[in-house]
Amino acid sequence: MSSSDASNISPLLEPVVQLVRTRYNIDLGVYRRRFLARRLRVRMRSRDVDSLEAYGQLLVNDGSETRALLAELNINLSYFMRDQSAYEALSERALQPLIQRRLAEGSRRLSVWSAGCATGEEPYSVAILLAELLGVRRADWRIQIHATDLSEVSLTKAEAGRFAPSSFRDLDAPYVGRYFTLAGTDYLLDPGIRSMVNWHRGNIKDRPRLSEYDVILCRNVLIYYVYAQQDAIVDHLLHYLAPGGTLMLGLAELLPKSATHRLIATLPRMRIYQSPLEEGA
Repeated sequence: MSSSDASNISPLLEPVVQLVRTRYNIDLGVYRRRFLARRLRVRMRSRDVDSLEAYGQLLVNDGSETRALLAELNINLSYFMRDQSAYEALSERALQPLIQRRLAEGSRRLSVWSAGCATGEEPYSVAILLAELLGVRRADWRIQIHATDLSEVSLTKAEAGRFAPSSFRDLDAPYVGRYFTLAGTDYLLDPGIRSMVNWHRGNIKDRPRLSEYDVILCRNVLIYYVYAQQDAIVDHLLHYLAPGGTLMLGLAELLPKSATHRLIATLPRMRIYQSPLEEGA
């Protein structure tokens, strides 16, 4: 496939996009077609495949190639406020209403679970959003942010709170100035934000620390599991999602069909869903 094909490739991409969606429950449609075409060309050259039809068949027969394609799309990268519009939506449509609901209830408690937190940018991003929303009132609240991952190396790095400039590609400069201090070529996160997050090593299907959470983030994790496992993982997460709580997935991840009747699609394009409030709440 030559570079001159890029402008005409959109219709040809659709079978590959549909195949990955159907077989792996991953939505490549969130990516710009020109970007997706370039990434596909890289993988096709690597595997010595000269047509999209042949590459589609390779995806069917070789699960490792799907993982390689996802890596090529940089789905496995971790940085602050990844997909900034999604975090803005989380703040406006989930965190702000949650804070107002808690105040109306006379409570100042809220809990967050970041499942598959990698090197910590995700839970720290939520901590920063809450710090922005609560301001000086934050000291009056009991905020529990639990972050879990299988990798001890990732958790150790996360807890240190030291990040390279590449971690800020989606983070606005004012946030960097307010919450980070330059240390050599890296940046150190404000100790107050670091203290908001508790780290625990564990599998995503292990029982978490609390019986229920107000917000559960599981972003860019489901893509590494086959559909049946995705279904089981989401079912597990929903067992710990409080009534009225929010589940947030990665932009490329589709909610398993078995979970659609259990959640309200608050902002499906941003993969933000809400558990129904109990009657009378």
